[in-house]
Amino acid sequence: MRAWHLVVLIAAVAIYVIMRPPSAAKIVRGMEVSIPAGTIEYADVRYAATWSDSIVRSGDIRYLSRAYTKSVPMVIYDAVLTSGEFSDSSIVEIESTGGGNFYWRSKKQPQGTLVALHIIPENEIVLRSLASVDEGDRIEIVGRDEINGKIEGADGSFLRLAHDNHKFVLASRVSVEN
Repeated sequence: MRAWHLVVLIAAVAIYVIMRPPSAAKIVRGMEVSIPAGTIEYADVRYAATWSDSIVRSGDIRYLSRAYTKSVPMVIYDAVLTSGEFSDSSIVEIESTGGGNFYWRSKKQPQGTLVALHIIPENEIVLRSLASVDEGDRIEIVGRDEINGKIEGADGSFLRLAHDNHKFVLASRVSVEN
């Protein structure tokens, strides 16, 4: 291997290591959540949100993927939770367009519900539970919805949801139903 090849390889590896987002576990371990204050602190930034009372969401997972948004890194997973005909892949096709956005299509108007969840695990137990969920599982999530569809950082960062059926969820428990 020529010397310049080695230099290019080392530079590429260094760029990858520097640009790679922190692991989900590192983010969750570094978070400090205060429901009464409506804040989540992470990496010396205080993020403000307006959290609902405790809620329970249950349904079928049609999509689940690791998420990462630099402006609000605590959103660890994007998920599509469905019920009724939306849960049947032979009736409704669901695809991700990236960045936590989804579209669905069907030959008829399906009965049931579809909600896109942008999940913030409250602790490592919830993170591990989410990691064990597979598409097609029926799950139950206990947590809190962000009421206004936005999370704002004291450093000027923010993330706002643009659709009514998208929700930030601060998850305190996730379980797979049998």
